[in-house]
Amino acid sequence: MRPSTEATLTKFRKLVKKIKAYEEAAGLLYWDMRTGAPRKGIEQRSEALGVLSGEMFRLSISPEMEEYLNELSAPEAAAELDELNRRLVQECKKDFDRSKKKFRRTATRNMSC
Repeated sequence: MRPSTEATLTKFRKLVKKIKAYEEAAGLLYWDMRTGAPRKGIEQRSEALGVLSGEMFRLSISPEMEEYLNELSAPEAAAELDELNRRLVQECKKDFDRSKKKFRRTATRNMSC
């Protein structure tokens, strides 16, 4: 694997790992809210869940993510990846494209008000 591809893959996987850590924390907060959080704590946990969700979304459509996905999706870089990483890039690219499209639609709709 070329050093540039390897460096991009390392940064990409680090970003994906960060997003997954936020997802794990959000899942635990949601579970806690559903199963045993004191009533007075639900509002605070809801706010925290909103912050985590927003951060996950922001990272998932960030310029860095776009750059990594574009570079790793290029035919010459994709050919260098093992099957697991190639699949990870494909899935993240699909999610990125869907989220970015949804974000643009929402932003356009909000601007027309």
